[in-house]
Amino acid sequence: MIKLVACGLLFMIVSCSQLPFAKRQDSSRPKIVTTPAEPVRTKPEVKGPTAVWYLHTHDRVTLYLRNVDDASAASMIIERGLNRFPIPAGHWELTGFEEADRSFTSMNTSKKFVFRVRPRSTTYAGSIVIGCPKVQTEDFKFLKPMKFFNRYPFSSEVGLCEMIVGNDFATVRSEFKKTHKTKGLNLTIGF
Repeated sequence: MIKLVACGLLFMIVSCSQLPFAKRQDSSRPKIVTTPAEPVRTKPEVKGPTAVWYLHTHDRVTLYLRNVDDASAASMIIERGLNRFPIPAGHWELTGFEEADRSFTSMNTSKKFVFRVRPRSTTYAGSIVIGCPKVQTEDFKFLKPMKFFNRYPFSSEVGLCEMIVGNDFATVRSEFKKTHKTKGLNLTIGF
């Protein structure tokens, strides 16, 4: 009989130890709550010489550049608005662009857009307006605040496009100061 009572008592102790009991929360200890976090989208910090572009029209354009000094090539994907990219110092020539899977090459052999990037500088390369075959009158509003602009013709198998690159330095500098960590950065004009 004693064995039976001891077995029953042992069974109850083991069974009760398996039951989940609510633990009293210590109010002095912080609660740890785990929730799935969304990835934080931040632009990587750009070091060294950089080029700043402003794209007024189109959502995304790839620019193709050639270094006049050493014939190296570079490309950068810019999106509507302010863009900043690392680029080696030197004189860079805009040789073409790609938009919506259509590639365009500069038609002029003598008149191409060239900008200069100095070592350890942040260079304003220009503000861009694109139209195919020509920039439309509704996009002229982007040209009004510019100090000057130049038109550059481009061609492809599917037709012609016009790219206007202009100087809207005051507006771009103002927006650059608002959107980037500009401590110690001085935006200079590269053309």
